[in-house]
Amino acid sequence: MGTRNRKLLFFLHYQRYLGLTNLDFSESLHIYWLHSTWSSTATQILIVGVFMAALVGALAESLYYMDTKSQTGNTFDNAVILSTSVTQLLANLWLRSQQKSQANLLQRLSQVVELLQFKPYAVPQFSWLYRIWLLVCLIYGAMVTHFGINWLTTMQISRVLTLVGFVSRCVLANFQFTCYTGMVLVLKNLLQVQVKQLEHFVSTPTISMAGVAGCLRTHDEILLLGQRELIAAYGGVVLFLFIYQVMQCILIFYISNLKGFHSSNDLVLIFCWLAPMLFYLILPLVVNDIQNQMNFQPCELCAYYRLCRYLGIFCIDYSPTKKKFRLRRSVFCYVVHFALQAYLVGGMSVMVIYWRRCFKSELTTTGNHFDRLVMVIALGILVVQNAWLIWLQAPHLRIVRQIEFYRRNQLANFRLLLPKRLLWVIIATNVLYMANFIKTCIFEWLTDASRLFVITSLGFPLRYLVTSFTMGTYFCMVHIVRLVLDWNQSQINAIIDKSADLKMTSPNRLRLRVCLEMHDRLILLCNDEISLVYGFIAWLSWMFASLDVTGVIYLTMVIQTNKSIILKLITNVVWLSPTFMTFAASFMSNRVTIQANKTAKILTKVPRTGTGLDRMIEKFLLKNLRQQPILTAYGFFALDKSTLFKLFTAIFTYMVILVQFKEMENSTKSINKF
Repeated sequence: MGTRNRKLLFFLHYQRYLGLTNLDFSESLHIYWLHSTWSSTATQILIVGVFMAALVGALAESLYYMDTKSQTGNTFDNAVILSTSVTQLLANLWLRSQQKSQANLLQRLSQVVELLQFKPYAVPQFSWLYRIWLLVCLIYGAMVTHFGINWLTTMQISRVLTLVGFVSRCVLANFQFTCYTGMVLVLKNLLQVQVKQLEHFVSTPTISMAGVAGCLRTHDEILLLGQRELIAAYGGVVLFLFIYQVMQCILIFYISNLKGFHSSNDLVLIFCWLAPMLFYLILPLVVNDIQNQMNFQPCELCAYYRLCRYLGIFCIDYSPTKKKFRLRRSVFCYVVHFALQAYLVGGMSVMVIYWRRCFKSELTTTGNHFDRLVMVIALGILVVQNAWLIWLQAPHLRIVRQIEFYRRNQLANFRLLLPKRLLWVIIATNVLYMANFIKTCIFEWLTDASRLFVITSLGFPLRYLVTSFTMGTYFCMVHIVRLVLDWNQSQINAIIDKSADLKMTSPNRLRLRVCLEMHDRLILLCNDEISLVYGFIAWLSWMFASLDVTGVIYLTMVIQTNKSIILKLITNVVWLSPTFMTFAASFMSNRVTIQANKTAKILTKVPRTGTGLDRMIEKFLLKNLRQQPILTAYGFFALDKSTLFKLFTAIFTYMVILVQFKEMENSTKSINKF
């Protein structure tokens, strides 16, 4: 009936303990099988009884979690309560009716696992999925207890049954999402192992046709298991769970927008309700990319460009089938782009029309106007930046294709750690920046502002979100260019070391010519292409950084609070995250310049030979005699360490102007008193 093997997923047979199926794992036979006992049957009847009782209780009385003061809102709330039991009953019924398909799927997967010698217990994602499910169960247990204390005031039986049904639904639905995600991850890992085996067979001097044919058969079998058996077992389950998950998220958004946020505790409460639902709503969509596992691993820039595409910055995406970047002009990308542009333009209009709204009494008139000017400029810069990037998609595509070409050919054996680490840093800083903005601006500065003005001000952290991922792609590109330059220089050194007599080694001269031409192409790529697309973005970032730093310093000096110095310092560091990223861009660009200049230093050590080699080296050295800036801010200035001095000069100038205006206002107020 099955094949001896270890468990594919150690938690998969827990379905029988939750009343979902009769699936069990035989420790003696090492197979998955359907084992119906009186305890599993009783558990299934109990689960059905719980949801039927919750459904009857909700039908007997028109219940809603929170009175929205609106008939439409209360009706939708009641519909969500009814769908809790209905969708979960349908999902359980589907999984129960397809338990034979699931057992067959597991048996065939066990055979493939044994054939590929794959070790599922060595994959850490499976245990993390189970731990996250347990953590979410504990969070929902605490949240439901907190909510039930206020909701179950009269201990009505209908409300008790509804609450029990909701808790049972959270436990079962999230476990079903976990099982489906685990099965998809098993298929993805099997495809990865199969691809590695196929690469091994192809790379050998004598290609084994039998081995290649076996890999291709295994590949087709894995895909069929995902397209047929997995869809048959979990397709309806995921569909029914998605329906309720979306309805519940909409309800939470509606109630939170209706009630508003009166404190940070309200925000944390809404986040705790919403985060697990969004997580399990997005999780199947994120892991369900089995098609990509049939191809080789894409480059490190793929994650950045995919996120930028979702943010509507540009339409460049990686094609797994063609194994290259392409311009994918999708409706989704352009809709997000124009919606973002419309929001930013609308936000600027609101701030300009209501310019004097929400001015703080703690600040002077100059300080209030300067603070509002910084917010308007932030939105305006993002509008220009988005328009610039969407307009220059064609040259941008040429850049990333050339970068990827050098990455695959010259750095194939290099493991690039910076892109992945930088991505996590960008995500972490964006979370901190948004949290700091909500705490400082929404709950402290804009407490008396209208909801429209608060929504408009969200464009300020949105600017950092878009700019951080845009500059992240720039960092990765510049990093790869520097590594390719370093690799090219190592080749030049190797040619010089191996050629004791360059006069007699024409192949080495040819290789040297190729290396020098590659150096020129890389410099041209930086001077023309990268400086065109990203130089203007860097110039905008430097211009805003001077205003942003000035504003933070000025507000810290003027506004007196009871916060400790350490807390003020941490808050200001978070506020200056965009400026730190701008500083980092200059340092990264400066490293490329230093690396490029090393080529000329290497060639100066080559002895004279009296041949055409001398003319080739002299021509290269004369061309690079004047060390022009390699990366510039659209030609305005060089992106190197000297730019920091210019920034500090601009900040100092702005501070002097603001202080002079502040002194003039104080003098005017003193004169008016007399």
